[in-house]
This record gives sequence, structure tokens and C-alpha cells, in this order.
Amino acid sequence: MGFWMATNLAKKVPVNSKIHIFDIVPAIVDDICGKYLDRVMGCSSPKHVADISDIILTMLPEGKHVKAVYMGPDGIYSSDIRQELLIDCSTIDIASFLEIKDHFTANFPCASFYDAPVSGGVIGAERGTIAFFLGCAEDNTKDIQELRQLFSLMGNKLILCDGPSLGIAAKLSNNYLSGIIAIACSEAMDMGMKSGLDP
Repeated sequence: MGFWMATNLAKKVPVNSKIHIFDIVPAIVDDICGKYLDRVMGCSSPKHVADISDIILTMLPEGKHVKAVYMGPDGIYSSDIRQELLIDCSTIDIASFLEIKDHFTANFPCASFYDAPVSGGVIGAERGTIAFFLGCAEDNTKDIQELRQLFSLMGNKLILCDGPSLGIAAKLSNNYLSGIIAIACSEAMDMGMKSGLDP
């Protein structure tokens, strides 16, 4: 997901913008940098990214990975991010996000941090059609326009979810519903096949 999101950013950001990326797999960084030499620069750590960026966007598999990237020894929080805009697009547990968010709020009260998990899968990320569940109220005049513009470079839908962690809550609810529908379809097909229907 993160690879394609970064690729779409590299394709669509204004010419005078620079993207700084980090991944634990150097080949991924090298791939994107090689294709967009004038717009993308590889970094040595999450802190390195934070040191030279105004907007920081993360996409990681699990809560423990997000904690490491933000709160680890060479993580984002070891940088001076007092005025920056941070967005985590990972689908993780709410408790982990709130732990990271609480540490952020206590130490960087002037900066902004949002949860914005995505839906649409790897294909949607590649095509630039993912949807963002943003934990942000509609009346947030401080960041909402900038966030809309940023997300439009990677996706085609923004769902505002009112406040911190509610983007994650909406995404997890969506996943739960999708799982229930898949199970119901499987049970219905099984019942039909056992009754003699040709699937």
C-alpha cells in the first residue's frame, strides 16, 4: 500500500515539492527514487524523514510497527516536530493509536496528528482510488483543506469521522462488516450446494 501511495505522490505533487521516504526494505526506496530522481529522496530513518519534512505520512502493517516508527529511538518523536502535520494511514488497534497520540499531544501541542486508515486494497492504492477514513471533524479549519489536497493525490474519496481514533473505528467497523458479508455469502453458497444447486 505504502509503495503505491508514495508512487502516486511522486507522480502528482507540484514540481517544486520534494518527497522524503524511508522503508526498512532499501530496494523499495531505491525503486521509487530511481523512477523520480527529481522529486524523491531516500532517508536513513523515520527521524531523518521528520527532520526535513513539513508533512509526515506513515503506512505500516500493525500497531507495534507504528509505535516503533513514532516512539522508537530513531523515530519521528525524536525529531523536532513542533509545527508539523502528521498522518498515520495504518489500520491498527485503537489503543495503540491513542497511546501514540497521547504522547504526541503531551510533547508537541502545536503540531497536528490524525488517523486516516484507507480502504480499497493494493489495487486501489496503485490506481489512486483508495478512500481515506479521516479522524477529523468537518469544522477543523486548520488542516482540512491541506488534508483534502494531499489525499486527492493518492485517492478519490475522503470520509470525515469527527475526531481522533474515529477514522480507525470506522475502518475497523467496515472491515468487520465486510467479513460478516463474506461469511454469510459462503454459508448461503454452502447451503445451496448441499441442496443440489450448481454453483
